[in-house]
Formats: sequence, C-alpha cells, structure tokens
Amino acid sequence: MDHVSMPSPTLPLSEIPNLTLLYKLRHLAPSLEKPEYSAKARFNDIVSLIQHDITALEVSAIVNAANRSLRGGGGVDGAIHARAGPELLRECRSLDGCETGSAKVTGAYELPCDKVIHAVGPIYAIEKRRASERPAELLRGCYQTALQLAAENKCKSIAFACISTGVYGYPSREAALEVLKFVRDWMDAKESDGFDGLEHIIFCCFDKKDVIAYEELLPLYFAPVDGDLKTAEEDQENAAALEKSMPDPPSTEPATQNEPETKRQKTASFDEEWEEVEKPEDFPADRPEECHADSAGNNDRFEASSGKKSVDSIESKNPTAINALQKDW
Repeated sequence: MDHVSMPSPTLPLSEIPNLTLLYKLRHLAPSLEKPEYSAKARFNDIVSLIQHDITALEVSAIVNAANRSLRGGGGVDGAIHARAGPELLRECRSLDGCETGSAKVTGAYELPCDKVIHAVGPIYAIEKRRASERPAELLRGCYQTALQLAAENKCKSIAFACISTGVYGYPSREAALEVLKFVRDWMDAKESDGFDGLEHIIFCCFDKKDVIAYEELLPLYFAPVDGDLKTAEEDQENAAALEKSMPDPPSTEPATQNEPETKRQKTASFDEEWEEVEKPEDFPADRPEECHADSAGNNDRFEASSGKKSVDSIESKNPTAINALQKDW
C-alpha cells in the first residue's frame, strides 16, 4: 500500500528567519574567507534561508523547479502540482511549455502562495558538453526571469526552490555560487529602485547538501554586520528570546505523487517523455563537492525517508540551539 503524506502546515512569512536573525542565533557564522561583497544590514533583513516544504510557504510567489513541458513531474514539481490541484495543470497546458533558462508564471490555486513561477533549469551534464559556461548562463536566466516576473506581478516576497541540483545534476555548491552572486548583483543594481517592490527573497532548500552549500556561501555574499555578531554573554537574554520566537518544525512530510524508487532522468534527446532508469554510478549529483555533503540526495524529488532529518553542520556547531532551518525533516 502506497504511503500518502498529508500536506505540511502553512508557514506564514513572518515565521521565516532572515539572515539577520540567523546570524544573531549563531545558525550562520561569518566566513573564514574574505567576503566578496560588503555587509549591508538592509540586504540581510530581506534575504532568508530555510529548509522546508516550499508548497507550505505563505508568500507572494514560489519558484518551481519545472521541466520544459510545464505539465508536472517528480519531486518539487510534482509536490507543487499535487497541492495546487488540477487547475494548475490546466493553466500550465495553455502556456505551450517553457524554454530552458527561462520561466513562466501561473496562479497558485490551492497553494498558500499567490503565484507559482515555473523555472526550467539546465540539465547539467548535457549543457556542460555543449559549452562549459552554458549551465551557469541558463541557471542565471532562470533567476533573472523569475525576479522579473515577480516584479511584473507586484510580488512582495519570493521563495526559490533549488533549481537543477537534483536529477538535473547541477553540483550544489557550484549552483549556489552562481545563484548568490547573481542575486547579490541584482540587489545592488535594484537597491535604488526598491528591489522592484520585493521585500523578501527566500532560498528554500530541501536537501541537506543544498543547505550546507548555502550555509557556507551566504556569508561571502551577504556578510553579517557588526551588530549581529555580539558574543553570547553580551546578548544572551535577547538570543534566548529570539530562539523562542522560532516556529516548531512541522511533523509531516510534504504530500507527493507516487514515484518509483529508481532515479528518473531526462533523455539526452530533450523530449518531454521521462525514461525510468537506474541511477548510474557516475551520476553528476553524486560527485563529492567542496561542501562535503554526506550524500548527494535529490532536490528536484521529494523522497520519503525515515528517521530524524537535521542539518548536522549547524547542530555540530551549537548542539543546544534549535535548528532554525530545520522545518520538515
């Protein structure tokens, strides 16, 4: 009998921790390397990092890791369609697909957000063979188009799933580098224009390997300001109050459509049919990365698993602290 999970409880925008809070709670630490950009308190108030079921976020728009057909699939794409209901698929069918490196917007239907932006990321190995810089160019195109669509639809908050880092094989750390540099440059360019109306930019990770990559790299592009780095003795009372303000992790898995246990990869011909294949030994997402993830996992899939799921890198630094990023596993 197939296991069907109930949808995760809705998480209000007010309960999603921004970088300012994560630094104060010691869930993010300054980088040992020199930051690529200067610290800006305003930026750290806008940007958030969370490990959660993106279908449960009560924000203006969520960004789906879609395929070119825009007709649903596995992983986060399937979870979004499952929770939104059949009307989302009906609207997607009217859009005539989407090119890789771009995005299209739809309504959200039964989802707690207002809009869904469907971004089609690159299949890393295939695009890399075409040109070494092509995966990065296409990935940046996804985020650029998504931010443009958010502005056109007057969105005040946007939550990004990790695009292409699952079965599409984009290494998590490499993808996070491109994404964070692009978003930081975009924010620098749009600061005088009020970030095109956006007040919250959220990186919503599912897999541990993606969380680790963002934890490591965020301080290089969004460094903490001095006021966020008080010692525990200086700010112990305030830190305790902030810890209590963090929401409890949901106790349910995200609802998903039934999928086989084997990995599902796109065929090299780029048609929109899925071929069920066993995962090859040299699958790109399983190669060791500099961020030293325990396993490659799979962001574009929401795979059920048992046991406690946690961000070990955070808890090893501060085992007594509540994990502000752990929301669903």
